[in-house]
Amino acid sequence: MAIETAPSQVPAPATANVEISEEGLEKLSEEERKLHRLLVPKHKRSAIPLSKFEGLYDPAMISADAAYVERMERKFREDEKPELAHFQRRAELLEALMREEIKSAGWLGEEANPITASRYDDIKNGVDLVVEFLKKEGVNRLALSVDVTSNVTSLEEKLQKIKGDILEGHLTQVKYFVSSDGNRQEIKNVPRVVIGTESNVIKELSELRLEIHVCAQALMNNKESRSLSPETAEWYRTRGIQAKEKLTGHRIQMLILDEIEIQTTSFMEFAGRNGQDQLVEEYEKTAGIIRDLRESKHAAKEGGNVSVSNDEEFANANDGVFRALQMGLKIFE
Repeated sequence: MAIETAPSQVPAPATANVEISEEGLEKLSEEERKLHRLLVPKHKRSAIPLSKFEGLYDPAMISADAAYVERMERKFREDEKPELAHFQRRAELLEALMREEIKSAGWLGEEANPITASRYDDIKNGVDLVVEFLKKEGVNRLALSVDVTSNVTSLEEKLQKIKGDILEGHLTQVKYFVSSDGNRQEIKNVPRVVIGTESNVIKELSELRLEIHVCAQALMNNKESRSLSPETAEWYRTRGIQAKEKLTGHRIQMLILDEIEIQTTSFMEFAGRNGQDQLVEEYEKTAGIIRDLRESKHAAKEGGNVSVSNDEEFANANDGVFRALQMGLKIFE
């Protein structure tokens, strides 16, 4: 598929001029609305542009894929139901938060580097983020699809696609991918899972992340204006540190691991029952990474760095998206 050709004019990718819809934001909390406007545009601009593959892929193919994205975006706008738009806004916000905290707070370990998929791979292959686990023995990848719905039927659609891929003997492909070392390539047989959480958790995360931003902004402005008293500046510093500690150690990171674990286990067992031994190996690699992460998180918990109480573990187990995933995975039995 990779065809070395001289650079040519390619239609601007869908991420070049990022369109941010505010339809449905009125149903989100004030903190969520503010954080959506703060994080989502930056996050969407971080998506891999199709134009980055100019000179590597056939220009006609890139043009066709760019046209596909534009066509699908238009369809999404036409089909979007106003009463359901807030789900999409929350999903966008959670995806941006996930990328930021996986990168800066180690939610999936210190070796994890999240990469925002191209809009083409988001639409065509159901991939929002690709996480590269940069280990000494090599790079392992995991594709994430972020969801905020507890609707089992909606989640089953994504799980059915994964099931179909396993039966066909392959996993998810990402056509336009730029790795952590800058290598442009198509990647195949990437394990994909669905992760997410319910609205009250997203609201809680937004409050913490916005507080971090407000405190940092106040302290930055104070460097020039010196308008804050020493006591007030210290208050902002303390509040910012406390919010960052709460966000870094939030229970959602354990919820994500739980969601990945139950899916990789189901997918691996299903692949094994259907004679897809090569796919079993891919899932085993992911399962091993998740086991190691879980052990390290629990060790951190004992040391006081990650505080997840029994009540929070109970809340994770009863998270709407987690429970919907449990129900949806019955199609793999």
